[in-house]
Amino acid sequence: MKTVYIIDYGICNIGSLENMIKKVGYKPIIVTNPSMIKNPKKIILPGIGNFNKGVENLKKKGFWEYLKNFDNTNDSCHLLGICLGMHLLMNKSEESPGVEGLSLIDAEVVRFSDETDLTIPQMNWNHISLKDKSNNLFEDFDIDNHRFYFVHSFFVNPKNKNHIIATTKYGVQFCSIVNDKNIFGMQFHPEKSLSSGKKIIENFCKL
Repeated sequence: MKTVYIIDYGICNIGSLENMIKKVGYKPIIVTNPSMIKNPKKIILPGIGNFNKGVENLKKKGFWEYLKNFDNTNDSCHLLGICLGMHLLMNKSEESPGVEGLSLIDAEVVRFSDETDLTIPQMNWNHISLKDKSNNLFEDFDIDNHRFYFVHSFFVNPKNKNHIIATTKYGVQFCSIVNDKNIFGMQFHPEKSLSSGKKIIENFCKL
């Protein structure tokens, strides 16, 4: 059975993600230090909470340097960041000024405008709009029948807009899935998104 490594750095939805990966027919392996990762094909960086805390925990657990050195030219291994995990892949975040992210994707994390009449954080089910339907992440993906669960006050703003492969509207149209080479990020929580999340996790595992 093919394995999927889940990075546990202390601020993650580990249980839900572990169960989802089992449901799509893969073996989840929860790792608490990088030495546990052996010949990876799929790595998932989940996360909830504060950007600065995420950076601190990755460094404490020894994952910071491992991820900073992730080979984005290795087509046989894919990395997925979920929610805070997605944010940590970027250069920096307005949530924690002066704190550097992993810079695996050239982007900043910005806050929803306080001028909107909408409730911040976004905490609801929402649709996504595909910008790159040819991406293998969306194989056999009937987008009209899928909604995903979001909980966030910040979103990713990539410098290269071609890295945005899906967007969602919440006051503004924002990046809900980003992809640069073998690195992916999802703003929503697929592990909380029932059949929709199951399908997109399955497609990621099959890449």
